[in-house]
Amino acid sequence: MEGAGHLLGLQPAGQETDDLGFVAPAQPGEYVYYCSVGNHRSRGMEGKLIVTAASKVLLVKTGEWYYEPKEIGVEASTVVSLTLQHEGSATIPHDIVFELDGGRKAASNKIRGGETDDLGFVAPAEPGEYVFYCSVGNYRSRGMEGKLVVTGPGG
Repeated sequence: MEGAGHLLGLQPAGQETDDLGFVAPAQPGEYVYYCSVGNHRSRGMEGKLIVTAASKVLLVKTGEWYYEPKEIGVEASTVVSLTLQHEGSATIPHDIVFELDGGRKAASNKIRGGETDDLGFVAPAEPGEYVFYCSVGNYRSRGMEGKLVVTGPGG
């Protein structure tokens, strides 16, 4: 399913917390989520996920020492769903870090050749150019940097 990656924190009353990663639908609408254990759903463990905006689904390929594409364009305030696909060495890790507005950062996990990681974030509301890069070692200085170009609506 295409959509934006999210992390939902769960804490049942008096219980430990747990995190659930999921990919939200790419299209606006109402979607049902529920507990699939035993009869929990019939006992009220059900909710509604409301998606209010379409998302931008992207694939960024990485390896030694590149991102493809090096420039990504999105509209302001768009929900971005990005898959990072490592095509390089199984021994050399890479990630992708976006420096966004107001000091916000969005970062993937470090992955090795043959692996992928999904990342979701909301694009800055303010049009402009924002940097993304690999945070591993000196990889950024070796060329692993690019631009997120945020345009106004319809831009």
